[in-house]
Amino acid sequence: RQGTPAAALRDDVSPPEKKRRVALLRRHSDLRRAEFARQRVGETLEVLVEGPKRESPTLYQGLSRQYVPIWFPAEGLRPGSLVSVTATGAQGPAALGELS
Repeated sequence: RQGTPAAALRDDVSPPEKKRRVALLRRHSDLRRAEFARQRVGETLEVLVEGPKRESPTLYQGLSRQYVPIWFPAEGLRPGSLVSVTATGAQGPAALGELS
């Protein structure tokens, strides 16, 4: 960034090496997010309802206060409402749950 001491440094990292490093960091981030979601299993989370999933209108998605995406069966919930959801499982970076 301009105006910082780093702005005067040479960029001596090759584009392939940059891509390799980014891929490594993304993989690490994905693994950490999945583990964090698994650790929520058994907890009751306050969830901000985002709405039904496109693929399944009876499966809603929301976001917990800990920024964990969570999917749960429901009907008629308004986006923006807050609900309590108990995490019952995890799939990748998302938790699966049921309304409490």
